[in-house]
Amino acid sequence: MKPGVLKVGDLVAISRKKLKLVELLPSEYDPRVKGMEVINQPNEQLCDIGGLDDQIQEMIEA
Repeated sequence: MKPGVLKVGDLVAISRKKLKLVELLPSEYDPRVKGMEVINQPNEQLCDIGGLDDQIQEMIEA
């Protein structure tokens, strides 16, 4: 995608395997996409979560 094409609030499709931007999505409301939107970024880091080493490793590898 060319620089300057994306604006704040644009919906995009991302490849799961490579976490690469695939395409710009239409701006119409899609509840499936809106359900995955991060509105408030949590303050906690993965290192703050105790006892979940295996689950954290799976998330990192996914």
